[in-house]
Amino acid sequence: MLLRSQGRHVQHMQKALTQMNVQLANVIADVVGEAGQKILRAIVAGERDGQVLAALKNSRIHASADEIAASLQGNWRAEHLFALKQAMGAFDFVGTQLAECDIEIEAQLQILQTCTGEPTKGKKRGRARNAPKFDLRKQLFQVCGVDLTRIDGVDMSTALAVISETGTDMTRFKTAGHFASWLGLCPG
Repeated sequence: MLLRSQGRHVQHMQKALTQMNVQLANVIADVVGEAGQKILRAIVAGERDGQVLAALKNSRIHASADEIAASLQGNWRAEHLFALKQAMGAFDFVGTQLAECDIEIEAQLQILQTCTGEPTKGKKRGRARNAPKFDLRKQLFQVCGVDLTRIDGVDMSTALAVISETGTDMTRFKTAGHFASWLGLCPG
């Protein structure tokens, strides 16, 4: 729910930029990434010079400073700047709520710990942008006693969702088939 809400606020930011004819998305793929946020915050703070804004880019942005500056030429109408400011404030608020959720999830997982140790090294997977800020894989291992992420197709968020819905006691399911049926994975 919070991630969907945050996504809507990103869309509102992009709409405000489009209405101002500021084509930031043409040169920066992720407007809520590090460079995009710096540029957007500078715009909201009152900066309008394309060269100054383009200087805020980082080395991962392939577009030149001149290309970025050209994309940042627009009409800076007050109502669209206000909409951008509101959307950014809402985006930040939801980000704060997500961080609080991460802290609470980590605290609850620490309460449920039944074993100690570290999960074995698995395939190196990239970190998702919205992944919790703590070592969720280790916490899940300490709750379950096994590394559920070693199962093909099961990532940390999937394992967390299953554990939060079912708990770790699987004795309430007579067979694996009953569990699969409860999950809605069985045909018919």
